[in-house]
Formats: sequence, C-alpha cells, structure tokens
Amino acid sequence: MTVVVITPRQVKNLRSRYGSAGNKDDRFDAYVLADVLRTDRARLRPLIPDSPATAVLRQACRARQDLVRHRVAVGNQLRAHLLSAFPGAAGLFCKLYSAISLAFLARFDCQDRADWPSEKRLAAWLKGASYSGRTDPAVLYQRLQSAPRGATGDEGAASAQVTRALAAVLASLNTQIKALEAEIAAQLAAHPDGHIFTSLPRSGTIRAARLLTEIGDCRAKFPDPQSLICLAGAAPPCGWRVPASSRAAR
Repeated sequence: MTVVVITPRQVKNLRSRYGSAGNKDDRFDAYVLADVLRTDRARLRPLIPDSPATAVLRQACRARQDLVRHRVAVGNQLRAHLLSAFPGAAGLFCKLYSAISLAFLARFDCQDRADWPSEKRLAAWLKGASYSGRTDPAVLYQRLQSAPRGATGDEGAASAQVTRALAAVLASLNTQIKALEAEIAAQLAAHPDGHIFTSLPRSGTIRAARLLTEIGDCRAKFPDPQSLICLAGAAPPCGWRVPASSRAAR
C-alpha cells in the first residue's frame, strides 16, 4: 500500500478548488483527497519505508545514545561521591570515565592509598598504565597534593567500596559503548548510503550513522533545507516573530 501525506493546511486550501463553502465535511474531504491524488499525483511525494539496514542501524545508534546518557549520569554520581570522599581524584584527569581515570581509582580508591605514591612512583605507575602523557606526572601529583584531603581510616575504606562499585559500572558501560560503536561502524560501511553521509565535513562514523538513520531512506520528506532544519529542531516554532528592535538591529 502506497501512503501519500497531504497536510491539513493543503486540504484546507484544496477545498476551494471544488466548492466555495469551505466547510469541513468528511465525505467531501474524501472526494477532494481522492481526486487530487488522481490529478496531481506527480506533485505528491509517497512515503517510502526505511530499509531493514537503516532500521537496524537506527536501533544501534539509539541504544548507544542511551548508554552514553547513562554513563554521564553514573559519572556525575561518582564525581559527587568523590568530592566528599576523595576530592583529589575528582578532577585529576580530564574525563572521569576514561580508562586511565578508572585504572587510577581501581589502584588508589581512597585517600589512604593515594598518600602512598610519591611523584616518581606516580610517574612510574602512569607509565605502566600506558598513560598518554598529555599532562605531566608532576602536574598530576601537584593536583593530588593541593586538593582537600578525603576520608581516611574506616570511613575511607567504606567510601572506597562505593568508589569501586561506581567505577565498575562505568567500566562496563565503556565496554558496551565500544562494542556498539564497532557494530555501528560495520553496519554503516555496509549500508548503501553510508558513503554519502561519511563524506560530509566533520561527520565521523557515529555522527554520520545518526544522520543517516534519523533522516531515513525517504529523502522526499525534506523537499527543501527548511524542512530538514525543522527535523533537527533548529527552526523557530510556528508563529514566532522577531521583535521590531531585533529586525532593526539586523
């Protein structure tokens, strides 16, 4: 069955072609739609269902997006916990969910254990953990020393258990996100339209896959750039007016 979309605004304007009353009537509107489809079929754009490849890729992209949001939530929870239990680790590395940050929390999960390494010991540990070296170990050591001290003793040990639990959740989420990203890359490479979206400037793999799946296979749904902008949520809402002062400034 072929589905053709005719908006209510179009139907309202089409009624004047067949009568002057302009009143809404279901039987009359059905006749108008059927006759317009007969006479103006070339002007109307039928909807095309997305292919199975696009549907499966969309499912993977949205699942990854959900996991990323979950990772942000758990990361915020871990950061809030560290700010009270172990402040030195909260801002030590750029990303709390990064591999080096999680490896640090697995080795130094409380203030008592973080007091053990000296600057040389920390540098040796970072080298053994395959740290990229973008930040000098001396700077990282200074961050640990200048941060407020966290909980120690029995309180620190109890807090360390929470730290390890949240860090384990983040590590699991990282693993699943990477697995989905690999699957998305493979599906995008096999998709017939994958080369179109990967050729866009600064598209990358994940962004290109999301653009492909959200736009879909029926490109006729977007006859002009404005309709595609509306899908992205960047267009102003209907009835929006620019104030006179703003128009004058422009």
